[in-house]
Amino acid sequence: MRRFAPLLLCPVLLAGCGETSVAPFGQLRSPVALAVHRPTSQVFIASLGGDELRVFDAREQAFLTAPVALFPLSVPTVRNPTALSAADRFVFVLSGPDAELGFVDTEVPAGAAGPRSVDVAGFPLTLPLDTVPADVEAFAAAWPWGPDAVLADHAIVAGLDADGEGGVLVAVRPPVVADATEVLELPQPEAVLELPGIYPAAIALDPTPAAVAGLRGADGAPVEDCRPMAIADGRFAPGTDHTPGIWLTSVRVQPDGVLSIDPLDESRFVAIEVAVRLPDGAEELRVAPVRDLAFVPAPLTDSALAALAVDPCAARSGRIYAVLDPVYCAGAVECPDVAVVDVAGTDAPRLAPDALEAGPALYDLPATMLAVTAVSGPFDLPQAFIPGRFTDAGVNEPLDASAALGLFASSNGSVYYVDGGLGPYLVGPGPEDRAPVGPAFPVDAEQAGPGISLPLVRTDAGLRGSAASDPALAVPPGARPRDERWTLAYLAALPGLGNLGRTADITEDGRVPAPPGTNFLAPVAARASSDPRLADRVAPLTFTNAVCEGFPVTEVASDGSFLRVDLASTLQNDEGCFETTLPLRLLPPIEEPWWVSGATVGFVGRLAGASEEAQPTSLVFVGDSFQFAFTAPAETPPERATYGFSTTDGLRFYGANPGEFGELPAAMASFLRAGPRENADPDWRIFVAYSGTDTLASLRPAAPDDIDFFQ
Repeated sequence: MRRFAPLLLCPVLLAGCGETSVAPFGQLRSPVALAVHRPTSQVFIASLGGDELRVFDAREQAFLTAPVALFPLSVPTVRNPTALSAADRFVFVLSGPDAELGFVDTEVPAGAAGPRSVDVAGFPLTLPLDTVPADVEAFAAAWPWGPDAVLADHAIVAGLDADGEGGVLVAVRPPVVADATEVLELPQPEAVLELPGIYPAAIALDPTPAAVAGLRGADGAPVEDCRPMAIADGRFAPGTDHTPGIWLTSVRVQPDGVLSIDPLDESRFVAIEVAVRLPDGAEELRVAPVRDLAFVPAPLTDSALAALAVDPCAARSGRIYAVLDPVYCAGAVECPDVAVVDVAGTDAPRLAPDALEAGPALYDLPATMLAVTAVSGPFDLPQAFIPGRFTDAGVNEPLDASAALGLFASSNGSVYYVDGGLGPYLVGPGPEDRAPVGPAFPVDAEQAGPGISLPLVRTDAGLRGSAASDPALAVPPGARPRDERWTLAYLAALPGLGNLGRTADITEDGRVPAPPGTNFLAPVAARASSDPRLADRVAPLTFTNAVCEGFPVTEVASDGSFLRVDLASTLQNDEGCFETTLPLRLLPPIEEPWWVSGATVGFVGRLAGASEEAQPTSLVFVGDSFQFAFTAPAETPPERATYGFSTTDGLRFYGANPGEFGELPAAMASFLRAGPRENADPDWRIFVAYSGTDTLASLRPAAPDDIDFFQ
């Protein structure tokens, strides 16, 4: 259900409406970034069209108003804000183009309408950055610093160094402000870590509940606050020695408030290796750059706290959701854009296991993924199913409860759900005691299992045979067909090889050159054999009654540039087959007269025909994935008969559709309205800013159709 906040004022308002308040509105202008300040339940919104922030009250579901209540509150800040992050008191505002950091104080002085930018002489106070910034992540440490030790906020800025030869992390302390107006200390960098050869696109901190504050060891001594951090390397530079991926390190805050960042260790790096599928059906291994990432929030029990007292840097979370940058997909027809990574356990960090296949948790969600956030449950999702896990009735099993979700914002405006569980999160009481590794899967919105979605039909214009001349198809248990449109053909030219020139192009020694733009290795590799009934055949196409079984292939050039055929084979070729002007095509072997191809995955394979003794069944695979079973018909179909049908994987990606009109999501942030601290099940709100319609959407993960919109 879509709900829009009203934008019209009552007619009486201009003359005074008594107790009536102004309807919520924000006058957003191309919003680009969001940050949730949890202590005040306020959502800060940065717009590309202005050097100011809007503030939305997540509990009241309304924008804060300016002193003149006809307008929304405007918080002046840096020019061209591109990223936001909130800690305990301050909201940090990053300007990518201007390479500076601004600060918004959420402590509201008496008489003020709301949060205000820290300023000097009426101008926002900023910290210049000697970097090309890409992202900012703020947090409140367990141990305070500053005068009277009352401030605990820090921010980590990630970007490229001034030379563009690598990255840099800069930790920043915000200014010290007295009485919410007087600046006592200027903001300052407190730690810098250079990242040569690494190109940060985004960073994320392991989310930590407030219970970690003031943690002490068994001897009563204070324990440092150590936050695991992930760095997304987003550079794609094939042909160089650069490898993108995810780096893990830690940010430490000592009991005296001093911050440091651990140097990177190659053992804490994972490259996202992906097998992409090419148009000819082949697979190619590539390493994907990472655009965005988020840790899965994990429960922090007394046992886990005991483990942190022993090893403060032990990862609380067990899993990371990552968005892959599609720049690595050039030339591929199938290319995952989502990865799930285990940050702890054996051989970690490593890709998490997938629940559907035996391989890693890599998924190709609809359109292009732009951002990700992670939320912990449990969630009971309406009409949600587990793909690939079936009931006795053969349909997908309902998803009763989800421990954690990765929510991915797509360029088509939707937010898609991936159930990765909590992963191997910290259980304790020892640092090595972690939950078992569980599989991940995309949540399914379709109950029907995999099968044939469109039945087999003849698609050519040739003579029709009887029903006995049609092949039989089946999707047996264990098959994992794709969403695909398939073509079956009997004694028809192999895909892409239906025009090989004229018979005059065959040399006296049987050499057949590949025409321009043709290669005999792709999209299907020509088959050579000394047995003429098992070899592909270069066959003339006649328009008479001459029988031309063709000339069997005896050699295929290693580079696919030519074939060699046997012009004197025992196959029947009447005199009329040697006319020099006849067009040539490459036909499949007589013993394997069928071929099958997919519109998306390219050529798949050759299929055996029937004989008087048997109707063989062929199992069709794409890579290691079993698609369907094909049984040749008992009655021979007409030559060049072609058929079409479609299969479905039984998976329709589950998601919320706040952008069903094609709005482009520019930013996404999550807000926990209630949870364990309130002795309640987690009650999350997901905020999505849409730049094309200047809209803020608010949705509940457990009710994806219940969406509020604010403009």
